[in-house]
Amino acid sequence: MRITLGNTLPPYPDFVEGIRRAPDRGYTLTPAQTITALKNALRYIPSEWHEQLAPEFMEELRTRGRIYGYRFRPAGDLKAKPIDEYQGQCIEGKAFQVMIDNNLCFDIALYPYELVTYGETGQVCQNWMQYRLIKQYLEELTQEQTLVIESGHPLGLFRSRPDAPRVIITNSMMIGQFDNQHDWHIAAQMGVANYGQMTAGGWMYIGPQGIVHGTFNTLLNAGRLKLGIPQDQDLRGHLFISSGCGSSVEHGYKSNRAEYTIQGNAIHPLWLQVDMLLSFRTSHDGELVGTVRKPIRITVNIYTSATITEIPKS
Repeated sequence: MRITLGNTLPPYPDFVEGIRRAPDRGYTLTPAQTITALKNALRYIPSEWHEQLAPEFMEELRTRGRIYGYRFRPAGDLKAKPIDEYQGQCIEGKAFQVMIDNNLCFDIALYPYELVTYGETGQVCQNWMQYRLIKQYLEELTQEQTLVIESGHPLGLFRSRPDAPRVIITNSMMIGQFDNQHDWHIAAQMGVANYGQMTAGGWMYIGPQGIVHGTFNTLLNAGRLKLGIPQDQDLRGHLFISSGCGSSVEHGYKSNRAEYTIQGNAIHPLWLQVDMLLSFRTSHDGELVGTVRKPIRITVNIYTSATITEIPKS
């Protein structure tokens, strides 16, 4: 079986205004490395489109530091649909498609157009050609097969068993001699290394659910251990101070300190926050942060009152 991108060249997309975009990652390749980078991107493309797309890919590499293949991104928001709306030969193949689209949704992904789910650099795959091919492979995947992905590149479907993994994924497997940031940056520009972080390249970003639950229990038990809070009581009346809520999309991670301390009835934090625009806006709009104040005097007054009245506040 040979999976291809088809015979219809998609139009160049319009970018939705207001959606966050990844910064220029930097173009530092030599001429020879640049040729390899273009070849690696064009290997997914039918040969009759090479002449048209090579300059387009070169412009992306020069201005963005990566070849994303924006032309091949599906139009609109990639919000995850109900599983039955996806095509597939097995439920696992459909489920992976739900997970991938969830990772790239406008409401969830940090830089949706650059396939970055969270953490500034965590990508689902390297480019939109890989995205389309992965989706097609998942539509054909059966319970007798395993799809193997290497840094976003689908190696193919391999015969396996129902009790074997349906997908095996590796990301940025750099050998020792080149296992450093400089060489990884070159490899990423050349299209041979994808940094998936923990849950972006593994397609399993879940946002607040697991992090809130686990850290809520950790904080509550820390209060019981260090403050002598009885098992049948909570953190009511205690002030928890934190150092910031992280990048905006990580309101699924760091910013949920507000949510899990409210659940424990703690008086949550003085956040010493630098990136007010990105982090606080998302956390506040998502109702994880209840109050945003800049003057420290007003902030101290708010939390002094909340501690006395034992009303949870973030």
